[in-house]
Amino acid sequence: MSNTAKSSHERSASQAPPTLATLLTALEGHAGLSESRRRDLRSAVKRVAHLLGNTPGAIPLAMDTIRDGLGGISPIAIGMTPKRLANIRSDFVAAVATSRLAPAKSERKAALSAHWRQLFARLSGKRANLGLSRLGHYASAQGVEPADVNDEIINGLMATVREGSLHQKPNALHRQVTLIWNEAAQDPELGLKPVTVPSFRGPVKRIDLSLLPRSFVKDRDSYLSWCAVTDPFAVDARPRPLAARTLKLSRDQIHAAATALVKSGTPPENIRSLADLVTVDSFKSILRQRIAEAGGQQKSFNFYLARALVRIAGEWVKVETSGLTELKRLASKLKAPKRDLTPKNKAFLRQFDDPRVWQRLKELPGQIWQEVKSKRDEKPNFRTLAKAQAALAMRILTYMPVRPENLWSWSLTSICL
Repeated sequence: MSNTAKSSHERSASQAPPTLATLLTALEGHAGLSESRRRDLRSAVKRVAHLLGNTPGAIPLAMDTIRDGLGGISPIAIGMTPKRLANIRSDFVAAVATSRLAPAKSERKAALSAHWRQLFARLSGKRANLGLSRLGHYASAQGVEPADVNDEIINGLMATVREGSLHQKPNALHRQVTLIWNEAAQDPELGLKPVTVPSFRGPVKRIDLSLLPRSFVKDRDSYLSWCAVTDPFAVDARPRPLAARTLKLSRDQIHAAATALVKSGTPPENIRSLADLVTVDSFKSILRQRIAEAGGQQKSFNFYLARALVRIAGEWVKVETSGLTELKRLASKLKAPKRDLTPKNKAFLRQFDDPRVWQRLKELPGQIWQEVKSKRDEKPNFRTLAKAQAALAMRILTYMPVRPENLWSWSLTSICL
């Protein structure tokens, strides 16, 4: 290789983004680490690479990507306690911070300024002190006092969290910090300014019901009330009420149908009642719009939406026989969904192909119950009760299938008795 080619190769190598292998090399040559600490940090890096299913050299040192990868790992499924996984995450972040190859948790190192210490002394309750601790350390490092905190400071903190930590729910943390801050800002004596509470919800996909005539909303509510059989002695009472989950689904289906009809070109003011959803033309427009949005794919929601509209047409609107027959014919053109697990659920269950994982699942309720029993001499709290309920629920489900709503309805006392 010529000198020119060699120098070009060295430049490209030096400019390559760091990987976990780069991180291991940096830790090996770090003079400020004791041998035991070096061993622990390198072990955490190797363990993270193993958990992500790749070699260290093939995993870029991108904290957001690594955070997402670790977030999808269940410690129980891999035979590890949650505390052990948390320690690996903590040591990994410490390794990154020590190497200085990427920013990591720099806001934690700064001591609180005098004004921040005064603020925390005046805040009441553990929620405020813990919820704003990260913000206080970050702002102190930036030289920002509590009275100067604004949206820009909050956004800077969250950028640091996303880029330099493995926090599993940064969006939830963002909302929590702003909500707690605004609670504290309600006290005028603290002199704090409220900040914007972010929303991470996607764009609204369904029409705002306020854009539809009030007669439509009233007719929908009357229909749902009739389905719930709120008055069993009414002359036209439904023979049997729909389950609560089916009622909720029916509400969503009506909303989705009205949205699709508007998107297909029907003015909102023309949808005055449920009858306007179940004309043959409206029925076609709704399903065509839904199928187009799905890219021509068969969606189970559309299949059941068609059946729901047919039910509304027959039970509530009382469409004439010929019209109802046509609606049923059109609905029959949608293929019934296959009664099978989704690919996501299949992938989740595939881990139990390993008999060791299945054995750990069977042993887990007993382990949790032993933790509960070990604290029987202490004053129980809601966490202890939650563990007891989880242990009993998992033990039951490993022996017999139970609908979730039925399992939730059982009280801990009735199960124990």
